[in-house]
Amino acid sequence: MPKVTFHLKADAGVVMGSVIKVNSTHSITNGVIKGDQVMFQVISMGHAGWMTATYRGTLTGDLIKGKVEIDVADKHFSSDWEAKRE
Repeated sequence: MPKVTFHLKADAGVVMGSVIKVNSTHSITNGVIKGDQVMFQVISMGHAGWMTATYRGTLTGDLIKGKVEIDVADKHFSSDWEAKRE
């Protein structure tokens, strides 16, 4: 699996930043943080058309752990994900 880098910043309950995958960078949209719960989306165009990835997770110290839901070409995928501050 290719390395994915998240650049995240939270301010007044809003999560902003970008996601870097292989050779492309995508902006985070619709990002929110409430208590220890984090949610944001990444919308991008790929070979199969528009893709929306919705990341949800729980922030514990320097770790966010949760699920990502991916919708692309009328298909839905779900997977565990985590990000650790470096």
